[in-house]
Amino acid sequence: MISLEKGFELKAIDAKNDSIKQIALLPELSKHLTEKWTYPEGTPVEIICSNEFRTIGLTVTGGRLSDFYTVRESTKDTIRFTESGTYPISRWYPILDDSYQETLKDTEEQFYFYGAIDGTRVVQELYFISADACHIFKVSGKESVGINP
Repeated sequence: MISLEKGFELKAIDAKNDSIKQIALLPELSKHLTEKWTYPEGTPVEIICSNEFRTIGLTVTGGRLSDFYTVRESTKDTIRFTESGTYPISRWYPILDDSYQETLKDTEEQFYFYGAIDGTRVVQELYFISADACHIFKVSGKESVGINP
């Protein structure tokens, strides 16, 4: 068994002899799993995804947005998240979530996040987002932005 500080263990089936192998993965590496992983050399490994539902978001400082949405550049689709009352309090706004995992698997797409206050656009940020076998992940884009309403 491999033990890594701040890591976690996964069990994977060894396809050659149906035995169970222990694999240790750092949480940061889990987003990069693909169906092509092998362990040890040449032994196929079944991908095991976490049950978490990931959301990529943006923290906005300096004001509270009255409206926000994401636009998928390839289709011009507008993606809106239901206002739960927590966004104005936390000032963290969702851009995209794991509901797009299958759509983005093994590809990378551009998304624009737009935020407005009383009808005036105050945030426009570009994000490149992809997905692996389990979750979406941000390739590039800001973690936070400051505004002057």
